[in-house]
Amino acid sequence: MKTAQAAETLLTGIWLGLSQVCLGFSIMASAGASALWFFLTLLIWLCGSAAGVVLLKPGTGRYLIFVALLSAIAARQALMSLPFDNGALIIGLSAAFILGAYAGLFFRERSMEWNQVRLLLFYENNGFLLGFVAGSALIFVSGVALTSAVFLSGSVLVIWRLLPRGS
Repeated sequence: MKTAQAAETLLTGIWLGLSQVCLGFSIMASAGASALWFFLTLLIWLCGSAAGVVLLKPGTGRYLIFVALLSAIAARQALMSLPFDNGALIIGLSAAFILGAYAGLFFRERSMEWNQVRLLLFYENNGFLLGFVAGSALIFVSGVALTSAVFLSGSVLVIWRLLPRGS
């Protein structure tokens, strides 16, 4: 396990945790503050994760992360601009599926590279928890700060994925 692998995996977890909080909060704020919307978002995210593991081709993660970041930004914008709009809700739930698909594909791609999948899960899961806690705290500070954290961390990962991978 290389330090760069661990850093990328930790940051991916942080980004996904921040994104899940931001998306869940945005859907609940837009569609009505119901736990049902949050759990539906989680279910769709998990379905996307399963699709990412089973259906998506390894090597396409560098493209999917860009699509996932754009979908998260589009969902936040649509949900905040068009409250109680079914179209905005569909965009938000679609973003949950796409973000989940990236998470699943990330695990599939990285599990082939790591010698110990336990370490991969350790770094990504702990990153996710950090992102989820940070995102939950940022909700109390500012929705803009949370959105900015999602955009910044996601942009760093997009650039990271575009760089050539060293040996």
